Amino acid sequence: MKISKWLHTEIHYSTTWINALIVGLVLGLMLSGSMILLQPFDTYDFQAPHKNLMLLGYALGIILPTILLYPIEKWLYRKQVRRWLIWNEFLILFIGCWLMMTTSYLYNTIIVNGFRPSFINWWDFILSFGLPFCIFLSPGWYFLRKIMPRQKPRSGEAPPHTLVIVSQNKGERMELLPADFIYAQAQHNYMELYHKAKDDTIQKVMLRMTLSQLQAQIPGAVQIHRSFLLNPEHALDFSGNARKRLLQVNHISSPLPVSAKYYERVKIQLSNSAQ
Repeated sequence: MKISKWLHTEIHYSTTWINALIVGLVLGLMLSGSMILLQPFDTYDFQAPHKNLMLLGYALGIILPTILLYPIEKWLYRKQVRRWLIWNEFLILFIGCWLMMTTSYLYNTIIVNGFRPSFINWWDFILSFGLPFCIFLSPGWYFLRKIMPRQKPRSGEAPPHTLVIVSQNKGERMELLPADFIYAQAQHNYMELYHKAKDDTIQKVMLRMTLSQLQAQIPGAVQIHRSFLLNPEHALDFSGNARKRLLQVNHISSPLPVSAKYYERVKIQLSNSAQ
C-alpha cells in the first residue's frame, strides 16, 4: 500500500514541445559525444567516410522518441485532470527507453550498415548496446525533465474549469479546481472539505451544508459512507474485510471508511474512473 501511495504522489509537470526538443537534443548529444570521444563497444574499429558525422546521426534516435512521447504525455496529463503522478513519469521513461533503443537500432541497421532489420538482430542490439546506453542516459533524462521550467498556459487559453461551492451561510462560498478536491466529511450541520491549496499543502474548510448539497455542487464526487464524499481521482487501494472496509486516499495519511451499503457501487465507480 505504501508503494502504491508513493506511485500515486503528484509531482511537477513541465513538458512542452520546446522542453521535449531541448531534452532530446541534450541526450542525443550525450549519446553521440560518448560514441565519438569514448568509442565504446569497439567503435574505433568502425571505418567509414564521414565517420563522426555518421555517429552524430545516432542523436536522431534520441530526439525523435522524446518528441513523439509529448502527445502521449499531454493526453495522460489532461485525462488525469491536469495532474502528473510518479507512476506516469516511470511509464514515460520506460516507453521512451524502448523507443530510443528501437530507433537507434533502425538507424544502425539501415543507415549505418545497410542491412535489413529483423527481430533477432533487434533483440541482440537491445541486449548488447541498447540497455547499457539506456542505463547511462536515464538518470540524465530524468534530471533534465525535472529542471525544466513550469509549463505556462498559451496566450488566450481558457483556464481550467473552476468549481464554485456555495454554503447555506449567506455570502459564504469557495472556488477550487475539480482535481484539487480530495474528500469531505459531514460534521453535524457542517461539511469538512479537504483540498489541495496552491502551495500543494492540504487545507480543511468548514462549510455549513449537507452532504447531499455538497455532492450536487461537485460533479463526479462519490459517496463512500453516510458521512464521506470522495473525489475518485484520488482513490488508491481498498483494505480491510467485509466487516470494516477502508480506502486509502492520495495525500491523506489515514484511510477513509467505506460502508457496505456503498462498497459495490463505489468499486464500480472507481473502476470506471480509472479507465
